[in-house]
Amino acid sequence: MQNAPRAINVLEKQALLEITLETRPHTFIHAAALTSGEDLQVIKVNVQGTLNALQAARRAGVRHFVLFSSCAVYAPSSEPTDESGPTTTTHAYALSKLLSEQAVELGKASMTAWLLRIGAVYGPAEQPSATRSRTSVVHQIAESIRTGQRLRLQCAPHDVYNWLHTQDLARLLSLIIEQPADGKAHLYNVAGPSLLVADLVSTFQALKPEIDLGKLIEYNPHPPPRHGAIDSAKAKSELGFSPAVQLEDGLLDYLARPPLGRGPGVRETR
Repeated sequence: MQNAPRAINVLEKQALLEITLETRPHTFIHAAALTSGEDLQVIKVNVQGTLNALQAARRAGVRHFVLFSSCAVYAPSSEPTDESGPTTTTHAYALSKLLSEQAVELGKASMTAWLLRIGAVYGPAEQPSATRSRTSVVHQIAESIRTGQRLRLQCAPHDVYNWLHTQDLARLLSLIIEQPADGKAHLYNVAGPSLLVADLVSTFQALKPEIDLGKLIEYNPHPPPRHGAIDSAKAKSELGFSPAVQLEDGLLDYLARPPLGRGPGVRETR
């Protein structure tokens, strides 16, 4: 019988070390992070948390260390971006993820490191949390449809996202665990097909033709700059990974859930 999951603050270095030594996992997947908030706190939690996790994994003899980084590290670009694309340190989250990647690459010792720059992830269990107050565009639109509340997105209709279902991300992690441990650091973009926000809205509209999304949704007239399409061909060629969940199926998962009610990221406009 498996033990119940334990919640540990990644800044609690000793507690993290003790549970890792107790369980001695084959693979350590480090996904704990702040995605927004006060800049210094984001950097502290994300970088120090990575250092603590890295040290615990090394002490426990872990073979594979997986870091959830982010495609948010990439600078704005109109061209598809692969792993060699230009990065940015203009916001704390991107800086914290780049520093975490470097820390893992330098401090992995004999472990095999997997640095995953993950794109826009979505899945039916998504909900606001203390570390992620603004949910994905997919979640925001689904909530607007189910509650009838008007929504102002922070993005523009021409912004590009690469939506990746959580089932596909889990499948990639299974592939990584099965790889031989070679003691090297491997960097991959992990993302789904490129899709304009306007096309995402159109797909929702086709699934819910009885609702006029044109009356529910408005866009930000001055959206912040962001990277464009993410090229994840390297993961396909080297790991044999391609997303399998169709967008329509993933969106239906969201629409099938009972509404969470009004939450962060969704606001009524008049």
